[in-house]
Amino acid sequence: MKETSYKYFAFISYKSEDLSEAWKLKKKLDSYKLPAILCKQYAKERKPTKEAFLDKTNIQPGSLNDELRKNLDSAHYLIVVCSPRSAKSEYVQAEIEWFSRNGREEQIFLFIIDSDPKNIGASVNPAILDAQKKWSSRDGEDKQILGVNIKEKYVDRMFFLYRMPIIGAWLQRERAYMQLISKLLDLDFAQLWSYQRIRIIERVIAWIIGIILITGAIAYTWYSNRPIDVTVTLNETTTLNTSLPPLKNANVTIELENGKTETEIIPSLYDSALFRELAHKHFNKEVRIKVECTDYLPVDTILNLTQNIELNMYRDPNVYGKIRFRIWDTEGKPLIHQSVMISGMTTASDKEGMINIDIPIDQQQMNYPVYIDDYVDTLYMPCGKDVVIIVEP
Repeated sequence: MKETSYKYFAFISYKSEDLSEAWKLKKKLDSYKLPAILCKQYAKERKPTKEAFLDKTNIQPGSLNDELRKNLDSAHYLIVVCSPRSAKSEYVQAEIEWFSRNGREEQIFLFIIDSDPKNIGASVNPAILDAQKKWSSRDGEDKQILGVNIKEKYVDRMFFLYRMPIIGAWLQRERAYMQLISKLLDLDFAQLWSYQRIRIIERVIAWIIGIILITGAIAYTWYSNRPIDVTVTLNETTTLNTSLPPLKNANVTIELENGKTETEIIPSLYDSALFRELAHKHFNKEVRIKVECTDYLPVDTILNLTQNIELNMYRDPNVYGKIRFRIWDTEGKPLIHQSVMISGMTTASDKEGMINIDIPIDQQQMNYPVYIDDYVDTLYMPCGKDVVIIVEP
């Protein structure tokens, strides 16, 4: 039969416990692409090993059914996955015997996955030895069925990679695949492996880049969400006036970009507010900060979030400095154009008896003595136009 008449490139014989390795081998054969330069050199197809037959129902010993026999006859090669388990398998033995019944021993190859280096024979099914004897007897010379061992120790230019536990095992398997493919296709292994090494290096580089990118993404995600503590302090920028009550219990609110708010209280100018464990992704991003405090102008600003924030506070000059009150006589009539002195400042009431005077912050007090001619009273702040001082004659 000509090679082109075979339906399958290879029939993979294995013991059910070795299905994982058999399946990896099938995937490698089905997907393998010969380097383009070798396709031209050896007149081979780009995918010369496609496709391999793998019977997933091979889980019980016994005689072969007609369909399996047909598939064995339709395969160009028989690849036996060798292990101490398959060496004792009657099913694997039956497949070898059927395939080699018409003198096809030369088309049998061994893929050794589990063996004692000192006793590889323990992984070889007796049917292989019988086929070799029959082949040697028929040709009149010593014949041996070829095979590869995925655990074979080998040193080449990538020796340092072989020493790595996981990568080393993978390289050994890749090298075994190339040995097998070179035997199946009758190619020079050294040449084939040289090209495969380039592919492996490219793949390793791609893995490294991928790992770096994934690691970077994980690190960025962790860094972006790593909680940070933010401290907010207040600084009074208006003229210091010890006659007025100091800043007390300021409510500080941080509004983050996702709409979430955090609020803390600053008891005094000597204290600070600590916002704990804010998501790091907000760091150096714009946030809205509001401060509300009795006697002070409110703060509502947008700034970049840092770990230490200082905000300026301005005392509201109207609380203790905007004086508005009325002066009446004992009959409840407004005193018009009545001279009044407050905090060293003199003014006069209007036609409704209203006094309007603004005191600078540095001169403000919590209460003021009011002098109206010979009459003296005390005005307590804050006060408004509804406050009335009745001047007795």
